Amino acid sequence: MKTVSVTIVGLGPRGLCVLERILSLAARRPQQQVQIVIVNKGLPGQGVHGQTLSDRFLLNTVAGLLTLIPGDEFQPSLVKDMFADFLPWLKQQGVAAQSGAYVPRRWFGAYCHALYQLLLEHCPANCQVEYVDDEAVDIQQDGPQEITRLLSDRSIVSDYVVIAVGHLLPAANCAETITDIYQAGLDRQDIPAGSTVGIQGFGLTAMDAIAELTRGRGGVFADGVYKAAGTEPAIVLFSRSGLPSRARPVDDGLAEFEPQLRFDERAALAMREQHGCGTINFMTQIYPLLAQDVARVALEQDVPAETATALMSRLLWAELPQASSEEYAAGVVQFITNDLHQARLGLAGSAQKRALEVLMSARESIRAIVNHGGLAPSSHNWFYNHFASAINRNVIGPQYDRQEELLMLINAGVVSTPLGPAPELHWVSEKRCWNVQSTVFADPVSIDLDHLLQGYTAQPTLKNTTSVLFAGLMEGGRVHSRNGSWLATPGVAVSAGSHCISAQGIAQARLFATGVMSEGSTYYNWYVPTIESQSRPFVEAQSIACAILGGGGL
Repeated sequence: MKTVSVTIVGLGPRGLCVLERILSLAARRPQQQVQIVIVNKGLPGQGVHGQTLSDRFLLNTVAGLLTLIPGDEFQPSLVKDMFADFLPWLKQQGVAAQSGAYVPRRWFGAYCHALYQLLLEHCPANCQVEYVDDEAVDIQQDGPQEITRLLSDRSIVSDYVVIAVGHLLPAANCAETITDIYQAGLDRQDIPAGSTVGIQGFGLTAMDAIAELTRGRGGVFADGVYKAAGTEPAIVLFSRSGLPSRARPVDDGLAEFEPQLRFDERAALAMREQHGCGTINFMTQIYPLLAQDVARVALEQDVPAETATALMSRLLWAELPQASSEEYAAGVVQFITNDLHQARLGLAGSAQKRALEVLMSARESIRAIVNHGGLAPSSHNWFYNHFASAINRNVIGPQYDRQEELLMLINAGVVSTPLGPAPELHWVSEKRCWNVQSTVFADPVSIDLDHLLQGYTAQPTLKNTTSVLFAGLMEGGRVHSRNGSWLATPGVAVSAGSHCISAQGIAQARLFATGVMSEGSTYYNWYVPTIESQSRPFVEAQSIACAILGGGGL
């Protein structure tokens, strides 16, 4: 039997899932020889969860949901009885954490690296794994094989290539913007005490940056008050929408909450089958159906479609006062205060939080409609630019504690929100600083910023990408953005089996892509592997492994 060879480019959690599935399936086929070459810079497995990251950079998912071992609906893992889910693994390392805790990112990186080491220790006899600490810069098709060229000029020939490189950051529009807060080293030398720092965003990344610039500099939160260390910068917080994020409920969804959706995955698949690709209008056909499920949970009764739509719109796009900077800033504080009250009640006590959680429960229904070009072009644009970001802001927001701390920082005068929605940024060359101006107030506000931080995770993009690999693949037509002519989320176009789709619209049998880079072709790829049934990282990894080795699916 011919040896099967595969190159995995990128070994964060998604690439690690692919490696685990290939090895686990190959162990059940001892007659099949498999050669695997992994191309990855840095420590295997950790991806963006570097083990040297600050403890103030937290995971966005609670510890009790995370795992790297597929559940019983998948073929058993090679190390199923040897490697624990994340929470028990933490306890094995002497880390005391509750199931609903948000722990430092670096611990998940250590967990991923530990699985990689265990997989190598128990690698099946019919498999060979080589790890190459390098960067892939090109992938060329040569007949039935793929040739991966590395930065070091080495070329790797294989039958298949799986690209799992994670985030595709756009090129910064100015060298003075800090686009990656996790690698920037937000120390006092780079951002001195008393300087003015603008942070774009109200979400999870922004809260991590604020924590590093305050608590990380010796500030203390105690008894509802922030006690400044005197080494903090002045932080100006703003965003395109001008709306703060909502905090996660204190029980973070771990309470039993399984709403009975009328627009469930089955209904979504039926609609998709009826309408086909590129025709569904999300605003007129899908939004009202989701709204009725949201309203039913919020009000515990059915209501007319117009009432339901208005209710969901009020939840997703709250109106803050915009008469003046002072009124807007006070509105931000009031919004956060009210939301913290709802979050404190948890899912058990807050009808509002339960209603919003419906949109998390409906994720598979939404995927069934949106994935692989289900929406009409203008509708796709609206979905990603407005609706998806509204879900992120209202349902996948910061931890409760972080929002409490934000209020304390505002009260202490360390953080301010004076600008309102859609402020305009300009680089002032003479001063070598950014200037940001409000656009909605009768009396405009203008602030000079010594530093500008991107406090949000940029959507993956093939446009103006910093990736040499994807720039070359794009130029050669091997990959393209399904939605490249639209404004929203131009990630890599993939098939239902995670095959890269060429510029000619052909799914390439030997070239795969999985993870965040395909956002826009598929919806919500940010999630790391979890214990939930049919977790997408495992589903995609299983599909890819089966395509490479042959055999059934789940």
